[in-house]
Amino acid sequence: MDVFLDEAGYTGPDLINADQPVFILASTIVDAGDARALLDFHFEKPLPEVKYSRRSKSRRGRAQILEFLRALKVDRCRFAYFAFHKQFLLLTNLIDFWLEPIMRDSGVNLYERGGNIALANASYLTLGTCLGLDGRRELLRRFQVMTRDRTPFAFRNFWNSLRQAVNAHDLVAQVLGGFPLAEDLLGYDHLLQLPANMLDPGDIGLIDTVQHWRKQQAAGTEFELFHDRSTLLEQQRMFWEAILDPSNPAAVVGQDRRTIEFPLPVRALRLEDSTQFAQLQVADVVAGAARSIWNARVAGSSNEYCEALLDTGLLNGLAGGVVPTALVTPEDLETVGPVLRDTAEFVASLLKLHGGAE
Repeated sequence: MDVFLDEAGYTGPDLINADQPVFILASTIVDAGDARALLDFHFEKPLPEVKYSRRSKSRRGRAQILEFLRALKVDRCRFAYFAFHKQFLLLTNLIDFWLEPIMRDSGVNLYERGGNIALANASYLTLGTCLGLDGRRELLRRFQVMTRDRTPFAFRNFWNSLRQAVNAHDLVAQVLGGFPLAEDLLGYDHLLQLPANMLDPGDIGLIDTVQHWRKQQAAGTEFELFHDRSTLLEQQRMFWEAILDPSNPAAVVGQDRRTIEFPLPVRALRLEDSTQFAQLQVADVVAGAARSIWNARVAGSSNEYCEALLDTGLLNGLAGGVVPTALVTPEDLETVGPVLRDTAEFVASLLKLHGGAE
């Protein structure tokens, strides 16, 4: 089965971007004939292609998008998307790359029973309550600057700001009090060793998309992935070829609902020109429309067009992602389940198996 993917709201490693607060990865399994027919029926003859960003600028274009999505909804199993709240992603990166290592060294699995998700939710809400929305954004902006610039000044600036927040607010101290310990134990050298592209979401959600369609199809179904041309994916080609190789050893890794079965049933990952594939244009429209909805939700605003997008049933296509919620218990997070082999360790073993691809 062919799966076609496109993204919206991509701003590279700038996760604090105020105009584009959400990143969307959309996919569709509509076949070529249906995709071409849907596009030709709902849009004037596209030259060279249908792009959401262009069509959504006019009243007529927005009306065409709405009719297109209503038609696509006839079979909701034909598209899906994942939503990623960028500012919240910054906080999850802080947890994953700074707190999780020291807890692991102490024998604590932060990922067990969704502990990392609960901590991220509680931390995000607490920072917003105590520092205000602008204060939270500024703290996370300093974390982004530290992670991207990796200078001693940026390192000290972020950690000093976090310590000030912990010292000034009892609630922050209760939830994030352990974070400054990471600076003490890991230090500046740890920052220099972190992955170069760790903040760039350009390839995030790819495995989630494979897992989603895998569950929707009969056992044994194999997939060929078609992604609109992506600079980051091209740079990461060796990494993804290692992860997606169908000859990889069999294993089930992760925990609870977040387990992944290897090898992944993917024959190939192709980066293609969307002008040549109507299905990529379908994914583009879905991704752009979903971004419009989620940008409005993050901003706490709405408008007539976003309400109309919601009425098309677009939210039914949400398959997952990373967004802040108020959920903190394993039961609410649906993270009660077995704890298997660590996913990151298994992925590292695959990279080593394929000659150290990075």
